[in-house]
Amino acid sequence: MSAAATTDIAVSGEVNAFLQKNRIAEAFETVWSLVRECYPDLLRLDCWLQADPDEENKSWCVIGVVLPANRDQQIRMEQLHRYHDRLVAEVPFEQARYFAVWTSLSEA
Repeated sequence: MSAAATTDIAVSGEVNAFLQKNRIAEAFETVWSLVRECYPDLLRLDCWLQADPDEENKSWCVIGVVLPANRDQQIRMEQLHRYHDRLVAEVPFEQARYFAVWTSLSEA
């Protein structure tokens, strides 16, 4: 599967309502773009809400990134660092705090 075919992301009604309620829909677009740019070999993207286990009524929008398992760990760390460097530079903290990125590996 090519990366170009996998960069679309389905946003559920629940996630969309969360983005609208917190006025972070534009920030979501920026975060999504950063993920696609910083993980060019991604296989699939997904997103969901994750409740904060420590704080009631707090959630994050998690962007799940599925990556090929056959890449060197050093490359993965560089991608992660590049993503975080750009996130801090391009998304205000007040908005960035609503997002998390979860990476997983696939043998496919």
